[in-house]
Amino acid sequence: RVLEAALAPSSALAGNLRLRMARAFKGSLVQLGPHHVGGWVCAALWRASLADPALRESFAKELLSVEEELRSKNFAVWKVCGLHAAKVRQDEWSQQQQKAGKTQRLFGELLEGGDVEAAKAAAAARVREAEDKAMAKAAAEAAVLADPTIASL
Repeated sequence: RVLEAALAPSSALAGNLRLRMARAFKGSLVQLGPHHVGGWVCAALWRASLADPALRESFAKELLSVEEELRSKNFAVWKVCGLHAAKVRQDEWSQQQQKAGKTQRLFGELLEGGDVEAAKAAAAARVREAEDKAMAKAAAEAAVLADPTIASL
């Protein structure tokens, strides 16, 4: 459970550290996947590797090498990792992993439960800045119109 918590998106570890930790488990999913406790770690590793499609493909190959044992002993891992799609529709699955990885890289902070309050504060600051610019522009236009020379035109 400690590893599962450390690899979770809500963990205090930065995303790159979680990814590094996930890479360290490469090669051991054959033993972890079918195990009733190791399967939880395997699922956590799968979620932590979202930003690295190549690592996910490697994990999928490892797990598919023990497919029958995995399906009979720990079907949850089979389901969480989407291994049926990886086996049957490999090209489509690979493209889906690429898209998910790209999304993770682009919006990782928001998707990983980044500081919601900070995101709200930044959005509010952008709105205030836009309002301030609009007010300054309106004040400048009003000042120009208040000039008697321009007003007579």
